[in-house]
Amino acid sequence: MDEIELAKREIEEKRQREALKLTEEEFEKFKQVREDYKPSLPDVNIILDDSVVGEYETRMSLFTTFILSEICTYVSGPSAGGKSQVMDACIDCLMPEDGVLIEGGSDKVIFEKKNEIEKAKYVEIRELNKINPMMVEILKSWGEGKEYTYERTKIQGGYSPFTLPAKPFVFSRADESASDVVVIDELRSRIVEVTVDGSQEQTESVMERQAENYENPFDIKQTDEFAKACLKYHISNMPSFDQYVNPAAGVLKSYIPTVFTTARRDFPKYLDNCNGIARFYHKDRMTANINGQETLFVTPEDVFLNHYIFGNNLIQSALRCSHNEKVMIQVIQDYGTVNKSQLQQALRKHSINVTLKVLNDHLKKLTDLGYLNVEKEGRNNIYNVSSFYNEFIIKPDFEYMVDYMKNIMRTVEHYKPYAEEYIERYCEPDKLFTRDPITGEQIDILNYDFGKPHDVGTSRLADVQENQTFVGQMTLV
Repeated sequence: MDEIELAKREIEEKRQREALKLTEEEFEKFKQVREDYKPSLPDVNIILDDSVVGEYETRMSLFTTFILSEICTYVSGPSAGGKSQVMDACIDCLMPEDGVLIEGGSDKVIFEKKNEIEKAKYVEIRELNKINPMMVEILKSWGEGKEYTYERTKIQGGYSPFTLPAKPFVFSRADESASDVVVIDELRSRIVEVTVDGSQEQTESVMERQAENYENPFDIKQTDEFAKACLKYHISNMPSFDQYVNPAAGVLKSYIPTVFTTARRDFPKYLDNCNGIARFYHKDRMTANINGQETLFVTPEDVFLNHYIFGNNLIQSALRCSHNEKVMIQVIQDYGTVNKSQLQQALRKHSINVTLKVLNDHLKKLTDLGYLNVEKEGRNNIYNVSSFYNEFIIKPDFEYMVDYMKNIMRTVEHYKPYAEEYIERYCEPDKLFTRDPITGEQIDILNYDFGKPHDVGTSRLADVQENQTFVGQMTLV
């Protein structure tokens, strides 16, 4: 390496070291051990917990879909509900410069960010209601994995086109803008939606964290920067594979309500997210070269974690019904019939505070879907729950699924050479355990109860222990 190249590398390493907040000694150690670092999803939770209070299910869903699986994602929720914080936290799981933030969507902003977009691996956009129609066209192209050629760039007095390569993206939109800024079906079909928590409990948790930061800024719990750097490196350098084999795919299709044709677009995203989780754990997963293609095998643990983290979002998407909308339906079901004002008051008991305008948008959607019946009583619309909503029954049976996966591995000709090793490593009873992505506690995959798709109680990921002893721990090969 000549002197110029050596000087460039030294400058780049210094820039990276400072961005990772490491000392020179730590950075040298980081370079030695980063390739051997083997994290788990609870380690990711610690990075996310640095900057996001609560939102356990939302933030882990966004991380796995957007970062691990590179699926384009949309974050919805009320104004000031924490959408930007959740998106920022996921981008912060990457090495410096691997994520780029776009605020506003004017032609000038896009041109100014061109070089950053080309270098980055992921794009974060705030918010859709601040983005012009040209940005929507870019997102539609990127959602299909296609580059976008922009032809109106003014350069030195003339106009010259430039091309933006396709990138996985995440954007947000406030619920209050729903009727004014519509996420068109053509764009919605290309993305996954996750929703932030707008409840009173979540607001109290955020304010408690804010108070702690002001009251005693010296003892704020932060992730060990060295462990955090190793995790960022692992995430940013996950390999891509030519093929992903999921032996459970034939069973998984039964977990998605098929009454709407949207299930056809949701199911591949669900499978892709299994792939993303397996990719995160690639150092502990089987790979093979099959017909000249580098192949990664998805395990029962990957499938379980995907459903544990992403299952609620999947079901909400397939039902076309968000968590808050499921709560609304449950409240109406409990009351029998309600008008709009009665529902607004009842929802406050569930810590859901929405304006009548926003509530009206939700009720119109649920009525259009056929989940609610509406009748006129005087000047008020009266709502009750239709029998159609109660037709959905989805409950994973992992004991059956593991047997199915074994059979696929043993009977598909391509997989037979790897079947017994795969079964021994991933399908035996003593291997069918995993760690809770948030608490780090052990979970028995075969005996875990996912509940019913209509359940609207506290999120199972929200039961987080205060003392997370796994924080910052590293596992080295």
